[in-house]
Amino acid sequence: MKRTLLLSAAMLCTAVAFAQSPAQPFSGKNIWNDRPDVIIKAEELKNFPGAELAEMLYGRLPGLDQLNAGGLTVTFIVDGVVWPGADALSIHNIEEIAYYRGGLNSKLGIQNISTGGVIYITTKTAAFKQPLGLTFNTLLGANSLKTNDNKDHSTFQSYQAALAQGTDKFAWRAAAVYNRNARNLTRFDFMNQFQLNADLRFSPWSWIELGLKTNYAPAKGDSPIDTDPVSGLEKQLKNKQDNWNGSFYLKVEPLKGLLNETRLQKQRIIADFDSYTVSANGSNDGTRNYQTNLLHSSYKNLTALNNLSYSFNLHKEQIKAKASAIFQYNHMKSKSDFSMASYRSKTGWAGAVSPEMSNTQMMETGARSYGLVGDLSLDFYNILSLKAGVRRDSYTQGNIGRAFYAPYFYGGLSLKQLVLKDVKAVNDFLVFGSYGQYHADAPLDLNTGAGITGTGMTTISGDFAESNKSSMESFGAKLMLFDRVTIGGDWYRNDHYVVMLLPVSPGYIYVDLPAEYSNWRIWANAEVFRSTAFKWNMGLNIFKNNTKIDLASAGIMLKNDPNASAALQTGMQQNFSYANFSLNINGNAYFDHLVFKTEGTNTGVQVIANKADFINLNYLSFGYNFKGKLRPKACKSLNVSLVARNLVQERKNVQDNPGSKTIGFAINAGF
Repeated sequence: MKRTLLLSAAMLCTAVAFAQSPAQPFSGKNIWNDRPDVIIKAEELKNFPGAELAEMLYGRLPGLDQLNAGGLTVTFIVDGVVWPGADALSIHNIEEIAYYRGGLNSKLGIQNISTGGVIYITTKTAAFKQPLGLTFNTLLGANSLKTNDNKDHSTFQSYQAALAQGTDKFAWRAAAVYNRNARNLTRFDFMNQFQLNADLRFSPWSWIELGLKTNYAPAKGDSPIDTDPVSGLEKQLKNKQDNWNGSFYLKVEPLKGLLNETRLQKQRIIADFDSYTVSANGSNDGTRNYQTNLLHSSYKNLTALNNLSYSFNLHKEQIKAKASAIFQYNHMKSKSDFSMASYRSKTGWAGAVSPEMSNTQMMETGARSYGLVGDLSLDFYNILSLKAGVRRDSYTQGNIGRAFYAPYFYGGLSLKQLVLKDVKAVNDFLVFGSYGQYHADAPLDLNTGAGITGTGMTTISGDFAESNKSSMESFGAKLMLFDRVTIGGDWYRNDHYVVMLLPVSPGYIYVDLPAEYSNWRIWANAEVFRSTAFKWNMGLNIFKNNTKIDLASAGIMLKNDPNASAALQTGMQQNFSYANFSLNINGNAYFDHLVFKTEGTNTGVQVIANKADFINLNYLSFGYNFKGKLRPKACKSLNVSLVARNLVQERKNVQDNPGSKTIGFAINAGF
C-alpha cells in the first residue's frame, strides 16, 4: 500500500507544471497526417531495456489503452505504409514516433481498424554531407519474472551498431541489432532476435531523390518447461519468425510547391509457433495428459503508394493552400496451418503412441485493394485552418468486390491570433474539431495481416451490410504559455466493432460485436528549468476511455456489468539533468480497467467482467555523458547509464503475466 501511495503521489506531482513543444506538433514527413497529437523522438527511448515498442510507449501516449497497446487496438504506419506490427523494427532505426486519435484517421479508409488511434513511425535515413561515422549502443542486464511463487531469471542483452556516410549526392547507412531475452510483453524472454537494416539515398539533382530501404528481422526461441500461472499446466513454447521488408522510393519536385512521392514496398512474414502442455497432476495410475499445438503462418503484402501534392500561397502569402491526391494499392496473401493432438501417457511423450484427439485446419485468404484520396488544406491569416477530403476504397477478395467511401473534415481556430495577440504570456491557443466516416467491415486479415491463431479456431462470424459505416469525431483545445508550457485536451467518440473470442463446442469462434468508444484526455508538458545548470522537464497525461459493447446482440449472458464504468489511466515523465548527469523516469497506471473472461455454460456463453488496477514504474535511467572529457580522435561521444524497467509494480485482478523486472547498464558511443 505504501508503494502505491508513493507512486501515485509522484504522478500527481507532475500536475504543478508541465517539455517544450509547439501547441500543434508538426510532422512534415507524414503524408497521412501532419498534425499529430504528440511526437516522441526515438532518441528518448534508445536505452529502454526491452525490445517491444508497445512496452516503451506505456504512459507516453494520451488515449492509448495500456492494457491493449498492440494488435487490433492501434494501427502502425511505418514510412507511410501499414505494418502488421512494429516489433521487427529496432528503436535505434527509428527517427520519431507520432500519435493521433481523431477524425482525420478516416483518411486511412478500410485500413483504419483501430479504435486506439494510429502510431506513425518515421525511420532513420542516411544523411547527405556527413563523414564516415560509427555509433554503438549496448544494453546488458538481469531479468527477473515472478509468477505465483516461482521466480525465473534471465540475462538481457542488446547490441546495436550503425555505420553511415554521405556525400553531396549519395548517402548510405547500415545497422545491425541483436537482442536476447527482450520480448517481455509476450513472455518470450527466451527469444533471440537479430535485425539487419540498410538504407541508400541518391540525389543527382536538387529536385530529385531516390532511395532503397530493407529490413530483415529473424527471431527464434525455445522456452524452458514452466508452469503457466493462469492454467496451472506445465508448458513449453517454441517460436520462430522471419520478418522481411524492402522498399523503393522516388521524390520529384520539378516546380516550387509541386511534389510527387512514389513508394513501393514488399513485406513477408513467416512464423512457426509451437506449444507443448502437460497436465500438472496425473491420475492415480500415473497417466498424464499431453497436448501439442503447432501453427505455421505466412503473410505477404505488396504496397504501391503515390502522393502528388501542390502547395501555393495567395493574398501576399496570407492564405496558404495545399492540394494532394494519394493513390494506394495493396495485394495481400495470408495462410495459416494449425494442427492439434492430445495424448494420455504414463511415460511422457515417448509413451504416447497415438492421439486420443486431433484436429487439423488450414486457412488461406488473399485480397487486393485500391485506395484514392483527394485532400485540400487551407490556412487563412494563421487564424483559421481547414482540411477536408474523401477516400474511396475498393477491394476484391475471391469473387467478392466492394467499394467504400470515407469523408473527413478538420477545423482549427487560433484564438491567439484572433483575440489574444497582445497577451505575451499566451504563445498559442488553438481550438479544433474533426469528424470522419469509414467502413469497419473489411475482412479481418486484409487489415491485420495476421492469420487466425490459437486452439480450435473454426470460423469468423459477423457479416455487416455495406451501408454500415463507422464514424469518429473529436473536439478539443491546445494551449501554449510562457514559451515553455503546453497543455492539450479533447473529447473523442468512435463507433466501431470489437472482436471477442468465445468458446463454442467443439472449439472457438470470433464474434464481431457493435461497440461505442468515447473518451476524454488531458496531456501537458513543460520545461520547468531550462536556462540554468540544473534542467527539469516534466510531462503528464490523464485520460478515461469509455466502452459500450452490445453483448446481448450475440446472445451472451452477463456476469457483472461491463458497461458500468470506465478506467482512469495516466502516465508521467520526469527528466532531470545537471552538468553531465541525467535522470529520466517514466511511469504508467490504470484504475478500474475492465477485464473480461469468457466461460462456456450449458445454456450458452457467459462473460465475466472484473476491474483491474495497475501501477508501474516503467522506466528509469541514470546516466553520465563524457562530453568534453574525450579525445576527439578516439571517441566523439560516450554516455553510460544505469537503467531499469518495472522496478515497482502494484497489481489487482491483472490477468496477464507480470512484466519482467530488469536492472542493467547501457553504453552509447559514437566514433
